[in-house]
Amino acid sequence: MRVERMLIRARKDAASIARSSVTVKRAGAPVKNRETGKLEPSWEVIYAGRGRLRFTAGEPREGDQAGQRFSDQSPTLSLPISGTAGIRVDDIVEFNDNPFDPAGTLLKLRVTGVHVQTHSTTRRLPVEVLNFS
Repeated sequence: MRVERMLIRARKDAASIARSSVTVKRAGAPVKNRETGKLEPSWEVIYAGRGRLRFTAGEPREGDQAGQRFSDQSPTLSLPISGTAGIRVDDIVEFNDNPFDPAGTLLKLRVTGVHVQTHSTTRRLPVEVLNFS
């Protein structure tokens, strides 16, 4: 029982610092845009609520692989455990509000991995930045 109480407390503490508002959505069946006539994906909301984004490296790790330059910052999106089990690789994350850095609302991310752990306080998902605009 003691572990359960400690985990509940730790999850509450983790949730208290996740102050950004995020939406995680998944592309669904294509639908026709009435204005353009083109097919566009429909979107299913998987999670809407608080989240926290951290870049583990302050500076990007740069390299050259097979003649291609790359830059990796390894961002991690932390979400509550409850209500986020359905998030999958390739889901899209949008920031709706970031009270501590308004530029955060310009980010669009893609989930690149999963996170499941026995005593996790948050669901820490590896993500990549799709755009900043």
